[in-house]
Amino acid sequence: MRCFRVARTAPTWRHVAVTLLQTAVFWTTFLVLLPIAVLAVERQIGLPPLGLPHHRALGATLFTAASVLGLSTGICMAVRGRGTPLPLATARDLVVSGPYRLVRNPMAIAGIAQGVAVGLWCDSGLVALYALAGAVLWHIVVRPPEERDLQARFGAPFAAYRQNTPLWLPRLGGRGTDRVLLAALAAGAVALPTTAATLGTVWQRTPFAAALALLALHLATSSRANATSSGQNAAKSPSSAP
Repeated sequence: MRCFRVARTAPTWRHVAVTLLQTAVFWTTFLVLLPIAVLAVERQIGLPPLGLPHHRALGATLFTAASVLGLSTGICMAVRGRGTPLPLATARDLVVSGPYRLVRNPMAIAGIAQGVAVGLWCDSGLVALYALAGAVLWHIVVRPPEERDLQARFGAPFAAYRQNTPLWLPRLGGRGTDRVLLAALAAGAVALPTTAATLGTVWQRTPFAAALALLALHLATSSRANATSSGQNAAKSPSSAP
């Protein structure tokens, strides 16, 4: 059974309607029902609350911004890709515009941010960790077959898009931005023991450690892309004879 199937030819409004229906189902499942179950487990085992100040305002702000990104990404996929985000009705055309111009999977980023926002709103470290675990699962399990399918269907255009577009964080300033992020990662790693000693609970350290992990993941992905690009360019350039 194929995991990825191209959407059937249909009017744009139908792709949009199906995308919105999928969004409602996914949001209800992963942002309401599963967090409720995680909260029940958290209370059962007696974990302390996250304990961040103004957690509801932070959660509401992050959830709103992430939801706007998620909806705009889904509609972009439906209109320009002529399909849906669901693998069984995936887009017919490669989408490299809109939010996809900055990162390769803004929809995954939006979903993860929504989950973290729910954790902030509920003052729950376990819900925030549930969302971050989803990020790791997507990166390791979902992303590779999805990118293999895109490579098989679109070939060189997708290869060029993958080479030039980062996965997690927008490359707003080229390699200079990566150097700044690397410096931030190093500084954060040095500051982590002090931060852990200052903050009161392990849950309050989670956002800081997660930010460091995201920076490391972005830099590792970017480094692999740059290495692949350098190897391809070296292979294409003719060797100069003495």
